[in-house]
Amino acid sequence: MCVQSKNKLKYSGRWWGPRDKQPVITMHGWLENSNSWDPFMNMVPEDEPISFLTIDMPGNGLSSHYYQNSWYHASEDMMALRLLLKHFQWKEPVTFLCHSYSTGHAYLYTAAFPKVKFFKFQTVQNHT
Repeated sequence: MCVQSKNKLKYSGRWWGPRDKQPVITMHGWLENSNSWDPFMNMVPEDEPISFLTIDMPGNGLSSHYYQNSWYHASEDMMALRLLLKHFQWKEPVTFLCHSYSTGHAYLYTAAFPKVKFFKFQTVQNHT
């Protein structure tokens, strides 16, 4: 999946499951890309009637980097999410599934657009 903005930035992702359903939008952690969701997606049964769109946040994976004189800030990432949702004309509520870094983006997005469902996915790490 690839969406291009009016300013020629490319936002990429990978679709899992039926294409006729509005997907759960999954967002990755810091310095990762949509491939970080592969182990989770491979555990979802193929006959499960749920769709997921694992997106590469700007500057990660196959998505474009921002222009040289711009910066990576949550507000820009929120606008990239909004562009993606408007491009596909999905109806609200939209559901996010995130971990680590992207949870902040989802919190901000749901505060700005309250008809969004938000599920935080948290990993457990053993610090021995």
